[in-house]
Amino acid sequence: MIYLDNGATSLWKPKEVEEEILDALSGNYGNPGRGMNGPSLKTLRKILTLRTEIQKTFGGESSQKIILNPGITWSLNLVLPSLIQPGDHVLTTVLEHNSVLRPLYALEEKGVEISFLPMKPGPFLDENILQKNTKYLVVTAASNVTGDPIDLLAFHDFAKEHNLIFIVDGAQALGTIPQELENMDQVIYCFTGHKGLHGPTGTGGMIIKGEYDFSPVFSGGTGYQSFQKSQPLELPGLFEPGTLPFHSLFGLYGALKAWKKEENIFYHLQELRRIFIQELEKIPGVTIYGQKKFGAPVISCNIKDYPSSVIGDYLWHTYEIAIRSGSHCAPMTHKYLNTMDKGTLRFSFSVHNTKEELFQVLEILEDISKRGIR
Repeated sequence: MIYLDNGATSLWKPKEVEEEILDALSGNYGNPGRGMNGPSLKTLRKILTLRTEIQKTFGGESSQKIILNPGITWSLNLVLPSLIQPGDHVLTTVLEHNSVLRPLYALEEKGVEISFLPMKPGPFLDENILQKNTKYLVVTAASNVTGDPIDLLAFHDFAKEHNLIFIVDGAQALGTIPQELENMDQVIYCFTGHKGLHGPTGTGGMIIKGEYDFSPVFSGGTGYQSFQKSQPLELPGLFEPGTLPFHSLFGLYGALKAWKKEENIFYHLQELRRIFIQELEKIPGVTIYGQKKFGAPVISCNIKDYPSSVIGDYLWHTYEIAIRSGSHCAPMTHKYLNTMDKGTLRFSFSVHNTKEELFQVLEILEDISKRGIR
């Protein structure tokens, strides 16, 4: 099998992930923050270590501002309604995933205004896109359809200059392309653990830098302030009600250890992207979407007039090549690319993929273009 669907989830996990999860299941760990007994405290210390490692590795402000939860969709559905109020105006982009769009649409029904930036070539971050009630800039760090990145620092600086709260969906970016969070002082960066970091599914969170007037969205036990009727406002407890999924989070800790040991990971992924696009361009009848230079290791294309689902099924059932075809939970992106009718073939790479695998796939795609599906 050749697995090129890492934009959905990484398939191959480092041995450190398994080791840490097995340790979590060893019977030595209890519910963190729910007692002063040994197993509870042992888990609490390990979770604090994970927060600290994320903070130091990716340029966080404080370990207490590292939020851990079951994933990036969870993060966005907590932080967006926690901050955005009826009458507020939100700037976002046409590249957004439904994990951003759907929470925003739900807020729109309550009186929030939304404007979409076109992500066209050239500069467009200027005061003309602002309204008197513009308070938020919510963007994906890289498109999950094309891999196109945004200039994260430019967006951060624009948000800071105009007193906007900057919220980022980093699902395709963290672990695959540099994010430079160490150079930002006001950002709420939502991340997932199971893609570029090669951790387990059901892991992710937020890296929060700056001060914000959060309000509770989801309530439950925290292990402290038990007589208070409302969810405590302190971080990280405000966004971590109930029992943390610490077995999976231990796996994320293992994944982070392995990720940090990888050499030239960003270069390797960019090289795979460069080679694949370069060779795709030589195949007649192939349309490549998005920019063709630097980006996340995600590439979308189509071959002639074939529906992407037809080719996707053919690649799997004939050659055991795993990709994603069809639409990719980003409806405005497909409208922007004019691919709503047939979707796209999406190829997404990880550090476990090789150049040899890519050339095998490219040879098959060229054969499909020249001879059709047989």
